[in-house]
Amino acid sequence: MDIDYKNNSGDLICLDKNESPYNLPAKIREEISLKILNTKFNRYPDFNSENVISKIANFEKLQPENINIGNGSDELLDLIILNTKGKVIINTPTFGMYEFFAKKHGKQLKKIPLNENFQFQINKKDINSKDDLVIICSPNNPTGTEIQEDRLIEILDTGVNVLLDEAYYSFSDKDYKFLIKEYNNLIITRTFSKAFGLAAIRAGYSISSIKYSLEIRKLVSPFSLNKLSEIVIEKILENYEEIEKSTEEIKKNRDRIYANFKKYSIESKTNFVLLKFEDADFVYNQLFSEGIVTRKYNEELEQFIRVTVGNEYETKTFIKALSNILKKL
Repeated sequence: MDIDYKNNSGDLICLDKNESPYNLPAKIREEISLKILNTKFNRYPDFNSENVISKIANFEKLQPENINIGNGSDELLDLIILNTKGKVIINTPTFGMYEFFAKKHGKQLKKIPLNENFQFQINKKDINSKDDLVIICSPNNPTGTEIQEDRLIEILDTGVNVLLDEAYYSFSDKDYKFLIKEYNNLIITRTFSKAFGLAAIRAGYSISSIKYSLEIRKLVSPFSLNKLSEIVIEKILENYEEIEKSTEEIKKNRDRIYANFKKYSIESKTNFVLLKFEDADFVYNQLFSEGIVTRKYNEELEQFIRVTVGNEYETKTFIKALSNILKKL
């Protein structure tokens, strides 16, 4: 784990984008650099990214036919929503790109609010057609809450297509991958941007039954993933124990934030914590004046700020700053 106390913003501690606070270890970066030195830049990458798909399948203990890869999991979200025949059903608040892609492609969007504890509220009665697409972000961004297995199975049993976005599953105790063996209507998306710490390369993948996977594969354009991203993914999967170390550190720091501010916090299963204040604007601005950038929301979350979990230094700095700010309220 290489600690990066600052980023492109200079002295600011940026805790607003749910990025990993840890750069790739120098050893892995050196291995990547050596591989790049021997890369033929005049040649296209793998036509269908077969080599890296095979490595992801091995990592997930699945068949390559269960896996598709995209230029960021957003590319896969975009394609799946584009090819939905019915309406798109989401809980809110949630990741904003679902609504963005639905509107981009002219899809009817049905929003169902999470309950007062930010638990998922989609039920069988909300689904009118098997042509619909239910999108569930679990653990959910920005609340950090998870869908329970019985609720997920209830939705899957209707036969509707379910897109389960597991961008943050590495920080959780739940992994619903096993359900693809039973449900052909389930597709799971995962990303290399969060726990893997590879936000810079924009790569993600999907897991689904072979039947569903082959349908998605028809939608992904050739040469979708560039050669440099392929190299980085292969190397990081070969050194996954380093990712496990940094993930545990992030979870430890997340729990420290929650323990210090339990009165204000929503318990999180992600790499961020959502906090509620009577005057969230004041807290946000005070943190910013201390050089700490968090995520501020409007409308339904106007009383909340979301803080990405940082490294040990960033976490200590955030806890100290927020503790002092709360004394002024």
